[in-house]
Amino acid sequence: MSIFGSLFTAVSGLSAQSDAIGMISNNIANVSTVGYKRIDTAFSSLVTTNSTTAAYSPGSVNAAQVATVNQQGILQQTSSPTDVAISGNGFFVVKSSTTDPLAAPYYTRAGSFSENSNGDLVNTAGYYLYGWPLDQNGNIPANSSNISSCVPVNVGSLGGLTQPTSTAAIDLNLNSAATSATYPVTTSTPSSYSTAVEVYDSLGTGHNLTVNFTKMTTPTASITGTTGLSSISGNMAGQVTGLNSTDSFTITTAGTYAGTTTINTNGTVADLLSQINAIKDPTTGQPLLYAQLDPVTGGLNIASRNIGDTFTLANTAGTPLTALGLGGQLQSQALGNINTSTYSQTDLTSAPSSIPTGDSFTINTAGNPATTITINNTVGMTNLLAQLNAVTGISASVDSATGFLDIRSTNNSAITLANGTGTPLATLGLGTGGTYAVTGLVPPPSQSPSLLTPLNTANNVNTDGWWNVSFTTPGGAVVGNGAINFTGGGQLNAVQNTSQQVPTTLSNIDWGNGSNPQTIAFDMSGFTQFASGYNVVSSNQNGAALGLQTGVSIDKNGYVVAQFSNGQSQKIYQLPVATFSNPNGLNSATGNVFSQTDTSGTYNLRQSNTGSAGTISSDTLEASNVDLATEFSQMIVTQQAYAANSKVITTADQMTQALLQTIA
Repeated sequence: MSIFGSLFTAVSGLSAQSDAIGMISNNIANVSTVGYKRIDTAFSSLVTTNSTTAAYSPGSVNAAQVATVNQQGILQQTSSPTDVAISGNGFFVVKSSTTDPLAAPYYTRAGSFSENSNGDLVNTAGYYLYGWPLDQNGNIPANSSNISSCVPVNVGSLGGLTQPTSTAAIDLNLNSAATSATYPVTTSTPSSYSTAVEVYDSLGTGHNLTVNFTKMTTPTASITGTTGLSSISGNMAGQVTGLNSTDSFTITTAGTYAGTTTINTNGTVADLLSQINAIKDPTTGQPLLYAQLDPVTGGLNIASRNIGDTFTLANTAGTPLTALGLGGQLQSQALGNINTSTYSQTDLTSAPSSIPTGDSFTINTAGNPATTITINNTVGMTNLLAQLNAVTGISASVDSATGFLDIRSTNNSAITLANGTGTPLATLGLGTGGTYAVTGLVPPPSQSPSLLTPLNTANNVNTDGWWNVSFTTPGGAVVGNGAINFTGGGQLNAVQNTSQQVPTTLSNIDWGNGSNPQTIAFDMSGFTQFASGYNVVSSNQNGAALGLQTGVSIDKNGYVVAQFSNGQSQKIYQLPVATFSNPNGLNSATGNVFSQTDTSGTYNLRQSNTGSAGTISSDTLEASNVDLATEFSQMIVTQQAYAANSKVITTADQMTQALLQTIA
């Protein structure tokens, strides 16, 4: 059997080498195929007997293919933004159809994708790219580990993109020398300066959001004398009418710190200012008052640094307050102790302690006749304040901080209150009535300022650094309004967030064109106040008008990004990287794709460059891992092996003929 066995062995050798040359031929044919993985040949012997004592019987040889799927090909740069490759471990997920629910998933390294007529990304073999869809916050699906979370990557439905403005900022300087308007600033008060930033709504329409700045007097307790002191040099006594060298007055502070300080007027104007500015909180060392000369009139201006603080002026020797022009401005004040802000603006019977319709009280200031104020529940608190403010010498309001009814004289005269019908004064927190004398108390403004941003308690409030800021739409609607303060160094006196910004939120902006209500975080950290002209350094916002799609690209993190003509971009998908424990165990299929097998293990979907997944490279393709030099060398070896097996067949044939001749 050995001669005939040799024939069969040689035939198996020819078959094995034929398989080998076929694999070499396939490798060479696909040397330019994107992502192709070469196939190596592994030979193994087939033995017919394993006994060393029996007569030898030749066996045969088997040729098996060895995959090199795990071996990286060279990455080559391309000019297509949708060409992608994977550097490292992993595969792209593809399918042969986007409509067939039974289409099986395949895995490939061939990343030559381009957009077809339907907007799908398809590679040159006709396989559709699949990826994770992103929600409005840019997040991938919760079940991202399952292949069912992937959908066809389609970029044809993105006709256009608008980017509504959500953040805006202006860097500018405000002129510290601007004339201050009276606090509180009303809508009719002319602005000191206005500028605008263009923002975009949800429809892509641009609007000018106007920012109005009005320098204002301090919204703290303050008083300014009518006597000009700017021209006084040397000792004030003898130069200011009515002021003697022995005169003095006291300042009593209340609120942050309660205390009384005596101010002597026997000195210069600078001495006077220095004494007042030296009044401090003994615990913190922070100044409580700020004194300066009014830049226009030269009158002595004294203001509380802290909102809510009050101070009282009183003559102690002589009449220096009158000489300084302060005496005639001191007011009497009838301040309630019940929160009247809980009373309805239109119905006083709805309050915790109702006031019956028809109850009344009288009010007057010295030298003026008493006026009767009658409660009318059909018009409520609004009407009550209107009646009080119509009285000569009276100003009335509801304090915004406490809600107490605040009644003041405006002519340096005592206020007299008396119940008429019923006891409305007690219900309003004013007791049983009586006379409220001029006490020298300098009242705070009738309402606390609405701050656009909290003040930084580490800084002293600059009483000459207050501005009212309002934000208005082109239609004149006010979408934000409040007060800001600057330090003596010209910087915004405000608390910054962790990003060193000072944002204020403008909510529910209605542009009147059918767009969605809009919220914009406006950063004011770039505001300054220096003694120079108004100057806008820069302005910016993150919105954009409608833009049409101009292109699609895939970045290194696997995000499919659409670009638009307005300069915006939007991430719409993220490509998963499928990994296998044994990629060489995958089954190859037409189109340079692979399918999962028991040998390969189950897929794992990962994000680019996480876990064992490789990194996605954009504008790049992976070349075949075929090496021509190696293939040609293997071809020569295979050719010689094939010839040698042919020679064995020829020799065995000759030996068989010799045997037959001998028998004959």
